[in-house]
Amino acid sequence: MMPLYFLLCFFVFRVSGSMCEDRISCSNSLYQYENCLKTHDTAVVDRVTTLETEVTKLEEATTPLVSFFAGLKTDVKVATGHLTFDRDLLNEGHAYNCSTGVFTAPVHGVYSFTLTIGMPTPNTATDYLRLHIMKNKEIVGYLFIEWEDMWLKRSEATLVELHEGDQVHIMIDTAPAGFTTIAGTSYHSHFAGFLIGKSCG
Repeated sequence: MMPLYFLLCFFVFRVSGSMCEDRISCSNSLYQYENCLKTHDTAVVDRVTTLETEVTKLEEATTPLVSFFAGLKTDVKVATGHLTFDRDLLNEGHAYNCSTGVFTAPVHGVYSFTLTIGMPTPNTATDYLRLHIMKNKEIVGYLFIEWEDMWLKRSEATLVELHEGDQVHIMIDTAPAGFTTIAGTSYHSHFAGFLIGKSCG
């Protein structure tokens, strides 16, 4: 479309120029040609601006790929406090820090998190082993493990809205006598999460 428009302007200029008998008529022809080019340039600028706006809207609407899956390099002694999953098995978007065990939301959206704990359990214990999925300082998921005379594996999943910069991590709330080790081999224990979709608000 635009090359055709340019050729049309050029044709007008050549025809007009071939018939110009003095400087005034030639100047008028050049003026017409200049106006053709200006009109063409304005149309190009408007189209580019429209395309840039459309690209920006598409980028804002696109949900980035954010997901992680972290395990334990070794067995971990049960103790209250922060539990760090330090084995990086998947980290798309690099939002999870294996050194600290903290996931930091890169965008505002709805996220899914799953905590799985595997461990040998004693024949008796004084209480349940309790773990929390924490959003900053707020509990958003809760897992407890009762004592039984067998190997145990429990999971907890939760959905949570996070704003950019919000952090999610795992805390051991109670460490009762009898529970000694969280298994870190053969994928017994892991922490995973992913972005479901960005929020508009």
